[in-house]
Amino acid sequence: MTARKPKYLVEVWQEDEWWIAEVVGVADGSDISPLGRVTQAESRDTIEDWARDLIATILDAGEDTFDIEVANDDGLRGETRTRVASPVA
Repeated sequence: MTARKPKYLVEVWQEDEWWIAEVVGVADGSDISPLGRVTQAESRDTIEDWARDLIATILDAGEDTFDIEVANDDGLRGETRTRVASPVA
């Protein structure tokens, strides 16, 4: 049986010239340390890489040891955001 990788939900939006990513959800059983943490990038093309680097740094783990799911990548910040551990299937 293969263990499931931890999974994190990352909300992405644009503010002025910057793209922002915030870890807004974690799958059951995943370390919640990255929850609520934020990073930024100068382009949409690199924001997922920065989000993955942020989570890896917090977890002190390789970037290939977890999965991320990007929500709201249309550049507009969502009105509702998950702040507690929630399933990210």
